Amino acid sequence: MNYYVVETDKHKLVPKTAGVKARADVENIFKKNGFKAIEVPCLIEGRESKSGFGKLKAHYDVFKLWKNALKNMKKDDWLYIQFPLVEHTMLFSILIKNLEKRGIHTSIVIHDVEAIRFSLRNDVPYVQKFRMKCEEVSAFKNSSKVIVHNKRMKVFMHEKLKINRDKMVSLEIFDYLIENYDSHLLDERDLNKKSPVIIAGALSRHKAGYIYKLPENCQFNLYGINFEKEKASKNVNYVGAFDPEELIYKLEGSFGLVWDGDSSDTCTGIYGEYLKINNPHKTSMYLAAGIPVIIWEEAALADFIRENQCGITIKSISEIRKLVDNMSDEYYAMLKNNATKIGEKLRSGYFLESAMK
Repeated sequence: MNYYVVETDKHKLVPKTAGVKARADVENIFKKNGFKAIEVPCLIEGRESKSGFGKLKAHYDVFKLWKNALKNMKKDDWLYIQFPLVEHTMLFSILIKNLEKRGIHTSIVIHDVEAIRFSLRNDVPYVQKFRMKCEEVSAFKNSSKVIVHNKRMKVFMHEKLKINRDKMVSLEIFDYLIENYDSHLLDERDLNKKSPVIIAGALSRHKAGYIYKLPENCQFNLYGINFEKEKASKNVNYVGAFDPEELIYKLEGSFGLVWDGDSSDTCTGIYGEYLKINNPHKTSMYLAAGIPVIIWEEAALADFIRENQCGITIKSISEIRKLVDNMSDEYYAMLKNNATKIGEKLRSGYFLESAMK
């Protein structure tokens, strides 16, 4: 029997962001494939404790909640767990090890891995490294399978975190389900190469500093939270923040931009390095809406975009104007057509279903 975990308190996930949407889509794909949900309640009290003992007790209490919720599983059952956990515990790897000893197979579906971020930095305290080893790396090593973002993440986790290659499966790209999908609403849009470039996601200077340094030879439509309008240039049009299901119909523009870091010249810092490894969920959103993508040429998903000819890759945002101006209408139509084809797969849950098979 196939099962999946539902952590029942989602208050820690921020609305109008990709975090909620990505997890909800994975759950819905599990449901679609006939998997049975197992609810694991989140800890109500204990996390706010400042004492060392209180914090350790909270980790153990979360472990007990999981252990109790999974006690009726049987040998040869499969359990799918989305990672990171909403309510984390340093005893997670022990939980996985105990399940595997009982003959229960565990598959971890990765959304984010702190251990990867930490391995890209030199200033991580030992305590955090130890926690990541207990909570993440050991759990991956103990599980039957780990569904990673892409081939580059698979290589990185094998070389840096020493995870067995054979247990890792590449997702390729996140699916993007649209409830009550209405193709007519998307068909009504006038997508052409002369329209502004779309930027969607977290818009704070801390997360996306490049937004406030965009070249002035191109127009941009922005969607998301924490936008500092007074800091932006005149060629930027802020549209607003919307729930993921609504946003898909609000996107207007020629391409969707996938970029990160402080600079518009290249993707810099930890965010830029992480972009070389992970799958930004916004890429799936653009393609699910039938919008071709512009992505940094060193990003992990640049390979997918090139192979499926559903967008273009760039070194710098300053290149966009010239590339688009020199692009024929026929070539743009081809990119848009391929984006639509990929979008159909994303909206059906094709990529996660393929990875699970």
